Amino acid sequence: MHHLKSLRVRVALVWLVFLLVVAFSLIQGSRVRANILAEENARFERNAVLASVASEVFTAQLVHQVGALLRAVRQFHRKTGAYAETEAFIDQLGFDRSLIDGIYLLDAEGWGVAKARGHNAAERDYFQHHRQTPGDSLKISPVEVGKVGGKLHFSISLRVERDDGQFDGVLMATVRPEAFSNHYRQLQGGEDRVFSLILSDSRRLLTRLPEPTPEQWARPVALENWPMILRDEVGRFVAVSPVDGIERVYVFRKIHQLPLVMFVGFAETEVAYAAAVRFERLQDIAISGLTILGLAGLILSLALISRERLATANVCLENAYEAMRAQAMSDALTGLPARPMFFDRLAQAVSAARRNERLVALLFLDLDGFKAVNDQYGHDAGDVVLKAVTHRWLTCVRDSDTVARLGGDEFAVIIADVLPGTSMQAVCEKIIAALADDIELPSGHFAHVGVSIGLAIYPDNGLEIDSLLAAADAAMYQSKARGKNTWTIATARPVANGEALDWLVFSDAHLLGVAEIDEQHRQLVRLVNRLNRAVNGDEDAGEVAGLFVRLFEATRQHFETEHRYMVQYAYPATTVHDHEHQRLLEELTRMSSETTPGNELLILQRVKDWLLDHINAADRQLGHYLVRHGCH
Repeated sequence: MHHLKSLRVRVALVWLVFLLVVAFSLIQGSRVRANILAEENARFERNAVLASVASEVFTAQLVHQVGALLRAVRQFHRKTGAYAETEAFIDQLGFDRSLIDGIYLLDAEGWGVAKARGHNAAERDYFQHHRQTPGDSLKISPVEVGKVGGKLHFSISLRVERDDGQFDGVLMATVRPEAFSNHYRQLQGGEDRVFSLILSDSRRLLTRLPEPTPEQWARPVALENWPMILRDEVGRFVAVSPVDGIERVYVFRKIHQLPLVMFVGFAETEVAYAAAVRFERLQDIAISGLTILGLAGLILSLALISRERLATANVCLENAYEAMRAQAMSDALTGLPARPMFFDRLAQAVSAARRNERLVALLFLDLDGFKAVNDQYGHDAGDVVLKAVTHRWLTCVRDSDTVARLGGDEFAVIIADVLPGTSMQAVCEKIIAALADDIELPSGHFAHVGVSIGLAIYPDNGLEIDSLLAAADAAMYQSKARGKNTWTIATARPVANGEALDWLVFSDAHLLGVAEIDEQHRQLVRLVNRLNRAVNGDEDAGEVAGLFVRLFEATRQHFETEHRYMVQYAYPATTVHDHEHQRLLEELTRMSSETTPGNELLILQRVKDWLLDHINAADRQLGHYLVRHGCH
């Protein structure tokens, strides 16, 4: 009797253990399912963030490329003043027509010349904007059907001025929305992500994958989250898409210094489906004849394995992110450094030359006859020519020198650590001679190109990055005017009457019409010029840091002044403008902390752009508003 009772206890204990194991397994199964869902959510969102970063880089580079083309055309037009010659110059640029549809010149009355002849844009928003707004800023306009080509495009435009600063017309480049589609498809990575690029001022779509219907291009995107989007640089929200009615998780990212916001969205149903597939796979493995105890152990093991896999996936994503950053720093076609890496290396070379009393030679190269190759043999042939040119030029310089592709058929060469008195004639002639032989194309044809070179020397022709680049660029155009396939040394000088010229000049074009704000802008310009002289005068790090502190304090006081005016005159965008002030102060703090020997010139260039963008963009709008409401 006692034995039976003991057996029943043991059986009960077995069943109790069994039931506990089953209960534990069920609980763990629920936890594993929840963990998988959370991991998939994190994976989808992380992928979306990485895709938005890559799209931001792609978009910023494209807009920068278009801006460089427009400024080159504007500079040529200022020199010649002839519409026919300017149109011929545009035809010779050889820009990538898979991205840029065309570049058009409009006169001061809004009439198109040459290809756009007969079309008047005087009443268009972008034309009115440039007519009323002096400055060098680009205007990005919403998607529309082109009057010349009849295709959907959005435009990027730039004001043209005469030498006296008077309005002289508009240069406009048209960009096809579908030019972005292949880039977005490459970033989808097998997931059904949605990509949208939206103008923050008009809230109109510039690009989208999948593409919207024709009427949706013209309709502002209705989102309840716009206040947050306008306030924050990056963020996340859940919303029903106004385009296709699907609820998605969206990550957004503002494109730096542009009125653009990049959205990448994914549906939570996709996350749930991916998690369900993973969990079903776990169940299939578990049900393959294992006992309940084995199943419980397997679920725990798989949970650990899934975490390890997630960690591995995170490492892969980090590697992918670093690869995308490296891709943004290098030209995809030639493998040469692109603009960001070029500016970084030029800054380092100039900083080292200043410390070691050496020179830096900057060669600005523009191919002659490249457009004819594209027109006659196609863009694939043009790519072959660019690769061949790159290979030949790399053999003309030292390993320590830098050959960079700035965009299209524009290149630059940085020759660092040059002894005073060294002539660059041999290098220039070697680069020109490297293109003497024809380039064989895959079709069996032969192409021939030349090169016009502009040479600027640090410190003879400029002390700052942009000054040096502008001097080399101007010299290159002189080579073009002299008959091409030659080189010209810059004539610009950074000094006059024994005193350093102001690097940043505050002119009447920068005036807003509000005396107190204009005077504070002058003070900020003076401080930036003082900072520039401190860096170029090799003053110690303490003096430079002190100037950053003074600049920060003057900027903070200036922003307090602007806030007072905005409140007094009920400026409708006060909250947005205040948020921009906070961002600018944070950016100035970051630039101050990042200033180290070797990169100080790059930081200086960023400080200059930081201030001019502040004056020419948001503050100009504020100034117009205050003047209209009687403030002087």
